[in-house]
Amino acid sequence: MIGYRKNLLQLRNSWLLLLALTLLTSFFAESLAVTGALALLICATISLKASQIIDNLMGLRQANPMIRGLIYSYFLLIPMMIGATVFYTKIIHS
Repeated sequence: MIGYRKNLLQLRNSWLLLLALTLLTSFFAESLAVTGALALLICATISLKASQIIDNLMGLRQANPMIRGLIYSYFLLIPMMIGATVFYTKIIHS
């Protein structure tokens, strides 16, 4: 029973962290001008949210390291590509 309560507590905390990060990034994205620092902040939160989802919600913490690594690399590659696109367009337009 203790393990079950621990899992529920961890799941609740993951959801609360995901909600807080989503609200924070959406607030910054809507209220501030797009800058390189903002893009970097949003990309970092995407990676943090992805790690929470992969480990706690998908339950891949104990999965095969190759499968887990592939999923992690995908969620690290996408934010890096988004950030590179933002920086590239800032360089082109300046």
